[in-house]
Order: sequence, then structure tokens, then C-alpha cells
Amino acid sequence: MTDHFMVLPVLIPLISAMVCLLFGTRFRDVKRGIGIVALLSTIGVAGYMVSLAHTDQIVTYGLGNWPSPFGILFVLDRLSAAMVLLTSMLALFAFAYGITSVDEKSGYFHFIFLMQIAGVNGAFLTGDMFNLFVFFEILLLSAYVLVIYGGGPARIRTGIQFVLLNLVGSALFLIGVGIIYAVTGTLNMADMAVKAAQVSLEDAALLRAGGYLLILVFCIKSAMFPVYFWLPNSYAAASAPVAALFAIATKVGVYTVLRSTTLVFGNDRGLASNLMDDYLQPVALITLMLGTAGALGAHKLRTMNAYLVIASVGTILAGVGMYTAEAISGSLYYMMHSTFISAALFLVADMVLQQRGEKHLDSLAPGPAVREPLLIGMLFFICAIAIAGLPPVSGFIGKVMLLKASVSTPTTFEFWAIVLTTSFFTLIGLSRAGTMLFWKTDAPLDRNYTTVKFKALPVIGLLLCILTLTIYGGPISEYFDAAGQQIMNPNQYINAVLGEVKQ
Repeated sequence: MTDHFMVLPVLIPLISAMVCLLFGTRFRDVKRGIGIVALLSTIGVAGYMVSLAHTDQIVTYGLGNWPSPFGILFVLDRLSAAMVLLTSMLALFAFAYGITSVDEKSGYFHFIFLMQIAGVNGAFLTGDMFNLFVFFEILLLSAYVLVIYGGGPARIRTGIQFVLLNLVGSALFLIGVGIIYAVTGTLNMADMAVKAAQVSLEDAALLRAGGYLLILVFCIKSAMFPVYFWLPNSYAAASAPVAALFAIATKVGVYTVLRSTTLVFGNDRGLASNLMDDYLQPVALITLMLGTAGALGAHKLRTMNAYLVIASVGTILAGVGMYTAEAISGSLYYMMHSTFISAALFLVADMVLQQRGEKHLDSLAPGPAVREPLLIGMLFFICAIAIAGLPPVSGFIGKVMLLKASVSTPTTFEFWAIVLTTSFFTLIGLSRAGTMLFWKTDAPLDRNYTTVKFKALPVIGLLLCILTLTIYGGPISEYFDAAGQQIMNPNQYINAVLGEVKQ
């Protein structure tokens, strides 16, 4: 019980959220300060977690000191540590943008936002399926409110769609977990992996059915084909800091697909082995193509970026679907890049629509010029280069890692063709968007406007994260290389968790 820090990424935002709730709609500046301090503290803890995981330790923490597989368990490995750090850093910049723009619309923005962070971090750290469901519900309850935050018909409409779909997802999650529990008798993921390897022929079909159902839910969360339709309207209608924060929400789904298909249904799991080996990459490549096509056909910058989020999920999971340590390393590196840059472009889109007026917003059609074209144009230009994966930024590095990893697989040609073609069309789409927003423009609207200089600071912070990924690409990719090795050797995770039973 010396590893209490393991619960801090959940407790810090959770307690801070409760304190903000006590203030009600008053003391907005105090709640802003609480949020910033909480997120900075979470980044500090996450940084320590990454440094600990970098020593190849897998640390477990059981609440109440209950032994595995019975207690509420948190597990820290390279993957979960990196995801918590990614979430915390993204949340800081999204929150910083939020307190410059939207938190005046409601006194409860800070409370809801911090609850979302607690749920996301918990999902990354938990070691059992039931608590994964609980943390999913915490983050989804917050997401329901955040989607409609600020009001308006579009947000209400997409919010209802978002709620209904996720209620279906939650129901399927419970059914899937119930089936797997009925066969294995456990909810602990490491124990589930052990029991899955021992399942009899009579129960194998039921276990695999439960596994497919569970993975379907994770695919809904990650917005994969054919269940991605909920994402474009929801993300495009959400307020800018919420959409930026939601860049991590799909990565929760990606994380759970990766964790479940390598740990519970990975190699050496007997009749439950390799559940998604034949399906994940083809479906992910279709997701990548459809996301890119949606981005090309989008009429607003926010909608275009929402489709690019889908395309990035397709790219990441196409790499995961190779199920090699090298490909998973490339996917994790690219996931860091795509999360930061997608969030940055949502914030840039908000700056554009604020200065083009209510009639034109961020519509990709000729309209009035923005009032600060140099600042906003430069930020858009950098985001466009990074999203398209042009050298020398981190998106290029991530795609090169994935292309290199695919060379030794049977689907090399298909993977290269689709990744390179979609990258080309993404560049065309972003070029068209830049031309419409910053070149083919009329005179700026003749009205007072509010400068976006302060709002640009969180975007610059996100772009600095991209710069860090680029400059320190070598050490960071080495971390993910080791993470890929760790993920593809699930016995290390299992021994770390179930070893406590013997102790």
C-alpha cells in the first residue's frame, strides 16, 4: 500500500470537481484557479508515472488492500502511463481555452470538465472490466452535459443522438461483460486472460461471442466503421474546448480495443486467441478511407476536423491490427500526435468562426476575412501541415513508423496505398479549406471584434507538444518500442497483477 500515487490522476480532478461544485455559480475565478492547479498537479503525477513505467515496472494498486483478482485494481504500465500523461496535458490546454471563452455560460463548466478527466484517467488505469464500465459511465455522464454545453438546437439534437447511442453501447457493454463473466467467473482482466486460455470447447463460442460484443462497444467508443456516424455532428456542434477535449475520448476506445485484444483475447489464449487478428486492420483501413472522404466533402472546418479524427482512429487501429510490437509503437506515437493536433485545429476553427460572423462561421466558402489573418492563418497553416503528415513534424514520423512496420506483413501494399493516398487527399482538403478561409475572402466585417491573441496561447501550447514529439522523436519512439514489446508480452502484465495473490 505504498503506491497511493496510483489513484491521484483520478482523485485530484474528482476532488477538485467537488470543490468547484460547492462554489455553485459563484467565484468563477477561484474555480478557474482550482482547475488549472488540479490539471498541473495531474500532469506532475502522470510525468512521475511515465518515469516509473520507463523502468519497465508494472505497478499494481488495490484499493482497500484487497488481493487480486477480487479488489478494485489499478495497473500502471507503459501504455496506461502514457495515456494518462496525454490526457492530462490535453486537458490543461482545453481547459485554458475554455476559461477564455465558454465558462461564463454556466457556473458548472469547471465541475463537469474535471469529472470528465477523472473518468478518462480511471478508464486508462483500471485493471478490471467492471470498473472500466464505471469509469466509462463517469466520463459519458460528463460528456452528455458537455456536448450540449452552451445550448442551441444543433447541440441539443446531437446531444440526444449522442446519449441514445451511448446508452445502447453501455447496455451492450454490460451484456458482453456478463457473458464473459459467466464463462470465466472473473472481471479482473489479467485473471480473465488466464481463464480464457483454459476455457473448454463447449464454452469457447460463448466466450468469443462475449468478446466480439465487448469489442463492438469499444469500436463504437473509438468511432470505427460502421459505427462512427455519431461523431461528426457531435464534435462539430460542441463548443471548442469540449471538442478539443473529446479528441481523447475516441482514444479511450482505441486503448480498450488494444488492451482487450492483446491481453484477454491475444496470443496463447487457447480457443479465445487472436479474436480480431483477421478483422481489425481491414475495418480500420475502411474507417481511414471514409474519414478522409468525409473530410473532403465537409462544408465547415469543424466538421472537416471531426472526420479527420475518424481518419486518425483508422490510421492508429490499422497499425494496431498488425499486432506486432513495431506497429503498435508506431500507432501509439501517431496517437499522441493526432490527439494534440486535432484538439489544436478545433480551437483554431473556433477563432475563425468568431471573426467571420454568425452568417459565415467556419463555412468552407468565400466570406469575410478574419480580422487577425496573420495569427490565425499561421496557426491553421501549422495545423494543416501536421495533420497531413508532412515532414518534418511528428505526424510524418508516426506514419513512417507505421509504414516501416507494415513491410513484413501480408498487407503491405494495401496499407501503403491507403495511408499514402488518404494523406494526399487530406492535404488537398486542408489546402481547399485554407484557400477558402484565408485567401478567397471579402473585406472583414465592419464591426467591433475581440482579439484572439489570448485564446491563441492554448493552441500554441498544443503545437509545442507537437514540436516536442518531433524534436524528441527518438527517445519517445524508444519508449513506445518498449511499450509495444510489453503489450505483446501479456504474461508480464498477468504476472504483475496475479502475483499479488501469492504474496
